[in-house]
Amino acid sequence: MFLTPAFAPVRPDYLSERFLRISRHLGLPRIRFHDLQHTYATIALASGVPIHVVSERLGHMNSSVTLSVYSHVMPGMQADAAQSIADYVTGSHLGERASDSAARLAQNTRHGPWQHHLQQHK
Repeated sequence: MFLTPAFAPVRPDYLSERFLRISRHLGLPRIRFHDLQHTYATIALASGVPIHVVSERLGHMNSSVTLSVYSHVMPGMQADAAQSIADYVTGSHLGERASDSAARLAQNTRHGPWQHHLQQHK
């Protein structure tokens, strides 16, 4: 919601008309004011902003609403997430060889922080 200097609500049609007039004056392509929301969400998600943050900024009730509208942006992000996990597991993010990474992972599994807890409850 936008307010006038006197704190009265601005009519949505007035805001849309002003946006179109200013856009036309600047020689910008004609888009609806509401399209700015979709542009923001698409760019934010594609650049890695967490879905719950985008959802809150858009004023959606919950993240599932945002996901249902913007799921077309997500497939590439899924591949990026999978690659990040693969890089971590293989040690690529550290410049490690895969065998060194496997040894580190095995060491962390045998002596991870949860092992002490497990030993206490045997």
